Amino acid sequence: MSVDANRYSVSPSAIGKIVTIFVQLDRVLVTDGTGLIVADHERVWGKNHTVTDPQHQRLAKQMRQQLAQPTPRLGDIVVETADLNVYDRLTGWQEYSA
Repeated sequence: MSVDANRYSVSPSAIGKIVTIFVQLDRVLVTDGTGLIVADHERVWGKNHTVTDPQHQRLAKQMRQQLAQPTPRLGDIVVETADLNVYDRLTGWQEYSA
């Protein structure tokens, strides 16, 4: 997330969530919708700086590794096949052959 042309990391747990950013004179704080702090950084001045919390990097790496793992297959799932002729009988439809 960016504040005054500087980039700050946010916990990957906040991906896809609406967050609230609090910009103070000396801190940048980000909370999720429940009020949980997902980023707390010392504010930097100037432009084009990147501030990264090492914990955010570790969590992001773990998430990438988990996503890279194939999902174990549970086996073939048996699904009941419905007799579609029941609809023909209910509507009085009859198939005619030539």
